[in-house]
Amino acid sequence: MKKVKRKGPNTRGGSESGSGSVRTAVVILILAALLSVALFYGGMMTAARRTEKRMRTVLDACLMRESLAAYGALEDGRDRGATADAEFFSEAFSEQFPGFSKGADGIYRCSGGWGMTEPVLSAPDGEHLRLAADYTLVFPVEFAGSTLFEARIPMRSESRYLSKYE
Repeated sequence: MKKVKRKGPNTRGGSESGSGSVRTAVVILILAALLSVALFYGGMMTAARRTEKRMRTVLDACLMRESLAAYGALEDGRDRGATADAEFFSEAFSEQFPGFSKGADGIYRCSGGWGMTEPVLSAPDGEHLRLAADYTLVFPVEFAGSTLFEARIPMRSESRYLSKYE
């Protein structure tokens, strides 16, 4: 009798070509994970750049208001010290970040899930026409529908008025 070689499952319960498909599946999973991390990083950096530009716009509006007040004080012969108007900053902040709402944890979150802490204003070096805002961007890292941890990126945005006569 002639022995017939069969294709497919062997007597041990496996397939002769099965190890190749497992190896291919593992490589595809690793590449998908790397692509996912790269896309997450790109999304975080894009959000960080956009947030920094928006915050600089808010600070520029505050500085413009301060410079007009300082000019008015000089015209009247008064000395005007550096003051940051918190109410005006809040209005300008709300205008530039319309989709953000403050949560119970004190973090302003947008509909995308990421957020930022409340900005802290400062006037570095006591200069009158220079403002800085320090804040932290918060990005939730999720897997399988649950949040593993929150990635935090500390940010600093500055705006200043440079006089062409100095």
